[in-house]
Amino acid sequence: DIRTSGTAGTYTISSKWFYPDGEVLTENSQIVTGAGPGSTIFSMSKPDGWAPGTYKVEFSINGKLQQTKEFVVR
Repeated sequence: DIRTSGTAGTYTISSKWFYPDGEVLTENSQIVTGAGPGSTIFSMSKPDGWAPGTYKVEFSINGKLQQTKEFVVR
């Protein structure tokens, strides 16, 4: 869940997901319209299961990296 409070009328939020070895798992983006507070949800599922390790996801707005988060699968 990405919370924003931008002033731009339209912007693009993107996520880039990485395997523990650094290889890109997937990328996706959503166009957000309307200034002010908002919430955008990104999720990822893997029906065949996740291999154990530390994964990473990067979040960008209009191509500019804003935040990186890690999550661990045990």
